[in-house]
Amino acid sequence: MASPVTLVSDQKLAIGVTILDKGGEPFASVPADHTVTFASSDPSIVGVAVRPDGLNADLSSDGIGVATITVSAQKSDGTHLAGSPDTLEVTVIHAEPGAMNLTVGAPEPE
Repeated sequence: MASPVTLVSDQKLAIGVTILDKGGEPFASVPADHTVTFASSDPSIVGVAVRPDGLNADLSSDGIGVATITVSAQKSDGTHLAGSPDTLEVTVIHAEPGAMNLTVGAPEPE
């Protein structure tokens, strides 16, 4: 599990995985007969947009709260690669205050 990350509500974050061959060399894209998936436990808090290479994604802070991002890599037979799946906890907090609005209720008898 990666160390938890905190984002402000107007930030994004790039994440990625590296798949190594048996000799320790990285693949430039997802190997044939393999899939990599990126998923958010709550897309209303943290959205995930996978990049065309399939190994990287951009996370967007879409709401306030906590979401877990799960990334998995597996062969076509369903077996996971070593280290897969892995997770990242992302907490999204409010941006710095920028304005104030006064709210007035309707008059009512005492």
